[in-house]
Amino acid sequence: MQTRQVERLVGPGRLAWIVATATSVWSDEDDAREFLSTPHPDLERRTPLDPALTELGARRVEELDWKLFYGLSA
Repeated sequence: MQTRQVERLVGPGRLAWIVATATSVWSDEDDAREFLSTPHPDLERRTPLDPALTELGARRVEELDWKLFYGLSA
């Protein structure tokens, strides 16, 4: 495989961190779950869990979470 085609996949601990961050941001597990499973325009209409499977995608999801938390334009 070419280097550009391969991006490091995240482990279960990283995904758990994404879920924990979303739960902290949304202050509710159900709201966090809805956020993580709903397509978002800033993620090319993908659910946050889709890109979170790679390290770069996980960082994008965390950034989006914190932008929403602080009321910044996402």
